Amino acid sequence: MFGYVRPNKSELLVREYEQYKAVYCQLCKVLGQEYGPASRFLLSYDCTFYALLALAVSGAKLTEHKKTCAMNPLKHCRYLAGEGEAYQKAAALTVLLAYHKLQDDIADEGFLKSLGKRLLRPFFRRKARKAGLRYPFLAESAEKAMAAQAEAESAQAGLDACAEPTARLLSQVFGELAGG
Repeated sequence: MFGYVRPNKSELLVREYEQYKAVYCQLCKVLGQEYGPASRFLLSYDCTFYALLALAVSGAKLTEHKKTCAMNPLKHCRYLAGEGEAYQKAAALTVLLAYHKLQDDIADEGFLKSLGKRLLRPFFRRKARKAGLRYPFLAESAEKAMAAQAEAESAQAGLDACAEPTARLLSQVFGELAGG
């Protein structure tokens, strides 16, 4: 259960929102570089928020670039590149969460309904394995959380109980950023 983090545009200054979009675009760029062009479609606001927090915690020096968008060549995007591995960790988290969401969808749906997702599974598995080798803590945390979520769903638990493992996962991942 992820995908609920959204920027509150009305509360952000124009400059802040432009910086947010620049981080979003940079994360998209890193996803393409690290995990292939198709992985750009996995980009989420949740992992953009993670990248923002990772950049803030690390105190990385950011440099702004303006280039053509990889997804829409007619559009020019601002990219906010930073030193360190904040974007790489956020990209790995994106891939890992998408893989586990795909696994959950396959488990929840019937065979025919999930056939398309079953065909995508090898692609996702390779990308998730690569992310897991690079960041074992993220992979292990996601694996445990999704196993706990599957257990809660099979026990016909309520919505809060099913959402709890994902909340714990995000708590662990964000806590790891802070060094705890």
